[in-house]
Amino acid sequence: MGKHFDLTDRVIIITGGGKGIGRVYAEEMASLGAKVVTADIDGESAEAVAAAIRQSGGQALGVRVDIADADSCDAMAAATLDAFGTITGLVNNAALMSTLPRRSWFEIPVEEWDKVMDVNLRGLFQCCRAVYPTMRDANYGKIVNISSSRIWDGSPNRLHYTTSKAGVFGFTRALASEVGSDNITVNAVRRASRSATRRSRIRIPNISLRASSTTS
Repeated sequence: MGKHFDLTDRVIIITGGGKGIGRVYAEEMASLGAKVVTADIDGESAEAVAAAIRQSGGQALGVRVDIADADSCDAMAAATLDAFGTITGLVNNAALMSTLPRRSWFEIPVEEWDKVMDVNLRGLFQCCRAVYPTMRDANYGKIVNISSSRIWDGSPNRLHYTTSKAGVFGFTRALASEVGSDNITVNAVRRASRSATRRSRIRIPNISLRASSTTS
């Protein structure tokens, strides 16, 4: 990945950056020169990842964020600006999935369905809104939204999660068409499998390139 990407001086927020594949994204980007913000609802995990990056010579900030809360998303953006002065990239990785019980679609409580949509789709919307003014004013920005291979294979027993991740693609295409004139690109990628967390498999398109394309 290093020979293809140079993220020197990029300031990139990774939601869900305190654990799992979000941590891998943060560590990889930091190793390529980015100033990373690990944002996670688990603030201690977010700070632990950021501290490890700093100890390795990188620049990182750990921030607690609840992406389902608009004020929390705004606070995340403000903390990033206070620390690094700008925001050039956002990786929307945070989502509800692993904590969801596996069960038939007919047994999913409506309240649980709504919570998944609040985090996985409204959270996406709110994080983009939080960083947009900075990217617009700079006439530059890269947004990458993480979807899932479940939208293609129709894996059962987590219908709300699969539905939300299908929505990520529609959101991405529509937002890309609205912010392209601000030189902001919006892309979506899907997590193929557990093995995608290995560093050799990470692919993050357009995060370091001034591409003019606005579609995924």
